[in-house]
Amino acid sequence: MEYYNVDYFYLNRDTMNTKGHDALPSLLADIIYIIPKEFLDDVLSNCVFLMLDETVFPAYYVPKKIIEGKSLIVFPDNLFSKDEEGRTDMILHEIAHYVLRHSDPGIYNEAYSEQEKEANALRKKWKDDWEKYQKGGYKMSVKVRENKI
Repeated sequence: MEYYNVDYFYLNRDTMNTKGHDALPSLLADIIYIIPKEFLDDVLSNCVFLMLDETVFPAYYVPKKIIEGKSLIVFPDNLFSKDEEGRTDMILHEIAHYVLRHSDPGIYNEAYSEQEKEANALRKKWKDDWEKYQKGGYKMSVKVRENKI
């Protein structure tokens, strides 16, 4: 399994398509490197990350079939008030919805509940795999593209 270097997203912020809060790229850079590169490359090519006021919108994944083009991963600004594990869990959970190619079946029905369970399971797998890597169980890619500033 390959991963991006821990500093990759600090050196290459342009690889993340973010809108909304100015601190969102830094928040994502602190977390997304634990997603295996094979998944993360697809996410970065096909998703836009957006942060909105929590009173307007909760954390949410919007598939590209709804907005034509890129999928939208929305985070509420209360993400900053969560502890590190809470932020990590929310970000990985919403990205997992994209990786699993979930569609929006509606809120609080059986399909929604199943998709939430699947996203939580993938989030947990990514965290467990990263922990194994940290203990030497996986090989990490140390490729870092040059900063395009």
